Amino acid sequence: MAVQHPADFLILVVDDLSYNIKVVGKILDHAGYRVTVANNGEEAIARVKQAKPDLILLDLMMPKMSGLQVCQVLKANPAWAEIPVIFLTASHAKEDIIAAFEIGAVDYVTKPFIQAEILARIANHLHLQVAQASLKAQNCNLKILHHLDTQSYASVADIFQAYLESGCKMLRLQSGMVCRLEGTAGDGPDIRPMVVEACHPSTNEPQEGDQILSPCLGQTVVQFAKTIAAHQLTPEQKQQSPWRSPMGSYLGTPIFVKREIYGVLCFGDLHRRPMSFNAHELDIVELMAQGLGKFIAGHALEQERQALAARKDELLAIASHELRTPLTSINAAIKLIGTGKVGELAPRGQQLIEIIANNTDRLIRLINNLLNLERLESRKLTLNKKACNVKTLINQALALMQPMAQEQKITLRNNPIDPDLTLWADADQILQVLTNLINNGLKFSPPHSEILITAEGDQRGILVAIADQGPGIPGEDCDRIFERFQQVNSCQSSHQGTGLGLAICREIVKQHHGNIWVESTVGQGSCFMITLPKPMAATPILDKMP
Repeated sequence: MAVQHPADFLILVVDDLSYNIKVVGKILDHAGYRVTVANNGEEAIARVKQAKPDLILLDLMMPKMSGLQVCQVLKANPAWAEIPVIFLTASHAKEDIIAAFEIGAVDYVTKPFIQAEILARIANHLHLQVAQASLKAQNCNLKILHHLDTQSYASVADIFQAYLESGCKMLRLQSGMVCRLEGTAGDGPDIRPMVVEACHPSTNEPQEGDQILSPCLGQTVVQFAKTIAAHQLTPEQKQQSPWRSPMGSYLGTPIFVKREIYGVLCFGDLHRRPMSFNAHELDIVELMAQGLGKFIAGHALEQERQALAARKDELLAIASHELRTPLTSINAAIKLIGTGKVGELAPRGQQLIEIIANNTDRLIRLINNLLNLERLESRKLTLNKKACNVKTLINQALALMQPMAQEQKITLRNNPIDPDLTLWADADQILQVLTNLINNGLKFSPPHSEILITAEGDQRGILVAIADQGPGIPGEDCDRIFERFQQVNSCQSSHQGTGLGLAICREIVKQHHGNIWVESTVGQGSCFMITLPKPMAATPILDKMP
């Protein structure tokens, strides 16, 4: 809080006796206070309306309109209610003093006046008033800063505009500017204005011809890399670089982005301030600079993200059109050769053809999975959700995977499922999840083992579980396996996957507002679980979620 001086305060003295006014007025005048007077209650109210004093010394006993009545009028008006009132009284009656406090007086002074006492009481209440006003202003400013920091902006220019307008309002200064550091030039930093906004608190509109701030003012801030404040620039300073400007006061602070000075946030006024900038005002401008730095860094990251997204889309387009099409042709040609229709192959040649065919199949699956995952993550794939019969979906998945299971001598089995059990989903996408999970179990299950599919539901959702008798998954890998290209080292399989199947499952389930996880014990197998919403259900089954 800034140091206060008696001359900063106007005190209204109200008494029907001229002698008392003279005595009190002389005490206050010698102490340095500014004084205005009134001889009765009506005149006192008129003086309050006109002069807006910082404190009122009010005689308790006056003819026509007593001090109590005057105080009641003042406290009933919101514009005057916060002005502290100290009663002047010759009465020692408790009833009068209690009545004074009840209607809003902050203190009282008894007659005859003791100079030290009256000055001490005045100083204490003025200090309290200033402290309360400062706290109120700080709370208001913190709300403004919070609003600036949490609202969304369409562009960086909108951010600058909002910060400068709010800064001028909070600091009670006429103009604000954001300057960008463009390197060095000549004798010092090259400071270029990015946004200049003359913002007058009284009208919130720039005044024509007012060019208060100059970009060169930011040079000192950059050179010292700290906040610079000057509340009363002398005529000599105004003519010297970097202060060459008509302004009378200035406050500037560096904007840091990634620990480097990005630019300068500064505010100024044509008029010289009567008091220096206080600690709270310095905090305001520094907090605003921090907020701007955060938004600028975030904007730069967003631009980088968009550039990377554009490059990724381009790469995926290449993968889709320039890789998948020729690979499909190569795969078809190799399989045709493998049939022997274009000529018989030696056993070694037939073996090599099968290896090539298997690898081209895997490359095509990898490209297809990458494209599918990208469409899912970018929300480019539209889900056709409707009520789906759970038993039907599971039977379809079992039928699709049965040939592979028979080849590997693994039994696929499902427990009895309620034929009326339904879920709210895109049937094709959920079928892909089920086949992916069954395929995952087949890859890691030994011959003559079993994969069991179960499903149950309640009023909240459906739980589907796919349990195998494979080698199991270490606990530390149970979350990681749902990431792209993640496979468990301990799980050896003769069937090499793309490392994308479980990532696709997780994204599909996520877009159905469901959940997927695995419970596993090494050496005893794994159980993959999915929760999905029922038709019109707000939340999936929760009981068995981790």
